[in-house]
Amino acid sequence: MKFMIFGLIAVAMMTIALPGGAKASSEPTYSFRVVVPADGPCATQAASIAKAFAAAAADVTGVNGACEGEQSLANEGYTYKQNIIVVSYLADSPAVPVRAIFGGIDDFLGTTISGGLFPSYQSCLDARAHQLKLFTRYVGLPVVDSRCKTGNDLTNAAWSLVIESFGSAKATLYGMDPLEFSDPGTEATATDVLQLASQMIQKYGGHVAYAGGHKIFYYSSVGEQVTVEAGPLFEKLSQCQSQFSEAQKIFNSAHGADVAVICHANNPSSIRLFAVGRYADQAMREIDGNTTTYSSFKECLNDRARVLQNLLSEGATVYGALCAPSVSELTGYSMRIYGPPL
Repeated sequence: MKFMIFGLIAVAMMTIALPGGAKASSEPTYSFRVVVPADGPCATQAASIAKAFAAAAADVTGVNGACEGEQSLANEGYTYKQNIIVVSYLADSPAVPVRAIFGGIDDFLGTTISGGLFPSYQSCLDARAHQLKLFTRYVGLPVVDSRCKTGNDLTNAAWSLVIESFGSAKATLYGMDPLEFSDPGTEATATDVLQLASQMIQKYGGHVAYAGGHKIFYYSSVGEQVTVEAGPLFEKLSQCQSQFSEAQKIFNSAHGADVAVICHANNPSSIRLFAVGRYADQAMREIDGNTTTYSSFKECLNDRARVLQNLLSEGATVYGALCAPSVSELTGYSMRIYGPPL
């Protein structure tokens, strides 16, 4: 579940000419367009964004901000004003923005974390001021523009917060969604998993910017070192807890791994094992144990040592095995055997 949240933007290119055909500059003209919450008169906001861009972007000249127009947006019975701003500039090549996206889809790079993060436009606006401060603190760049946009997910009408600057960033925004690929019917929150993830993120130099529901976003200057890996699904909490030590051994077997495991209750009849920490995704199912089905959970556990010994005798690298309800049969239990990534 890895998501890197920086983007690139495509811009139009043209040349500026003076009356009579004399060129004003040998550099081409580029521009970018943003639709932002109206924080004041459109012309004033255009000038402010252009000034911030000129200060943040390197090797640009002739920066000009213009108001293209104003529009209204309706959401949940309220109407909001937005300003449409176009910033043009001269440069040898397009300025590359640094963009942090809290949820939703990046139009240029594809999916970050599918679906928006905020349930309404207003809740996105409410979060904006705090997130702008964190962006400046951890990314180390002044904010040029910020906006709330729909998540572009037809199944989720929530909103995403986009923050944009230019220059050399000190840190990148990462996101993870532990329950993104969970089975239908799971609860909407994963507080226990997120708390564990936050601890690991902070341990390895990251800064949590948002944690709620089942999503977490954090800034890191050293890359994405903390991941969340979903393990087997169990019918009873005791089935997960009885294999806790085995799961710890499995997910800490990779070189440099520092992983904690947790038994998360998706709902009263469904328990999911999660591995959270540094290189949690480096323990993969090497052999599909679903080919052997056991009639009971105890029978599977009793056969685990024999199965692992046979694999070791064959020269296979195995970290361990977990017993859980079979996913390939309607009844019974099977063995998940873990090893290094293939």
